[in-house]
Amino acid sequence: APPRARSAARSLRRALAPMAKARMSSLDISCMAAVLQRQALGYRVSNVYDISPKLYLLKLAKPDSKIFIVVESGVRFHVTEFVREKGNVPSLFTLKLRKHIRTRRIEQVSQLGSDRIVDLQLGTGEAAYHLICELYGTGNIVLTDHAYNIVTLLRNGKHDNDVRLHVKNIYPRESVRERATGVTEEWLRTELASVEKGATVRQLLNSKLGVGKEIVEHCLAASGLAPNAKAKQLGETLALDDGSSSAAAGIKALVCALAEAEEFFAQSREGHVKGYIVHKILQPKVEWSPSGPGVFSNSGGSGVLNYGGAAEGVGGGEG
Repeated sequence: APPRARSAARSLRRALAPMAKARMSSLDISCMAAVLQRQALGYRVSNVYDISPKLYLLKLAKPDSKIFIVVESGVRFHVTEFVREKGNVPSLFTLKLRKHIRTRRIEQVSQLGSDRIVDLQLGTGEAAYHLICELYGTGNIVLTDHAYNIVTLLRNGKHDNDVRLHVKNIYPRESVRERATGVTEEWLRTELASVEKGATVRQLLNSKLGVGKEIVEHCLAASGLAPNAKAKQLGETLALDDGSSSAAAGIKALVCALAEAEEFFAQSREGHVKGYIVHKILQPKVEWSPSGPGVFSNSGGSGVLNYGGAAEGVGGGEG
């Protein structure tokens, strides 16, 4: 077929393809890292393909089976069964990945802190490599050696406001956020009292907890506290309260909800979660979640497809 016809056919297939998850939360990544730690451990990288400038496919193989992992810079990573058309000429970045990690064995899949960053360790000892996939808006795909010296990366640029990523630099693992645990009522009251004026309760929790905005939204919904309430004002109200007000009851409920979320994260790290696809009845959109329909208070009017595991849920959402 002529090149223009092939290009039109590819565009049509993309248009008709199911909508992929547009953003993976910290909880999503925790679940998928645990799933891949069990599912892909011991597989070797058979090949690497580039589907687009940001989308890559890792083919993992054992003598009797194979797995495909899709990695999209700044967006997602997961096992896939969806058939994609590969480019005829691999990019320079793909060739560098093939050079360094082809035949290497998957030894560990982990999340860096609570950030939306995945670390795939390939090989052991001084021969090991780390394929680091950043899944936030300006994220990158970075290959480092065993000591996290950058070997190659999808693009040079800023990691954050203070650090730039270039070949031979050390990947800044020390800058990753850790998830807050054991949150108490006293800690919340202290943070509310010392927060900058103008910040909302939602903004305060998002900046301090490291659990992702989805979990913060859920915990606030469970507590009955208004997400957009001014945090400083709430702290001042609590300081004058005798413990019988709705604000005090909301803080107690928030602590309980955060404790439940902490337990859910612990379960996700063990891979003991189901996968769900929640789709809006009035909108042609589907999105995968490991948390289930009860987590979100605004999920009314949605249909839910229940999957046995997190990986199946992601794959089902993709088609």
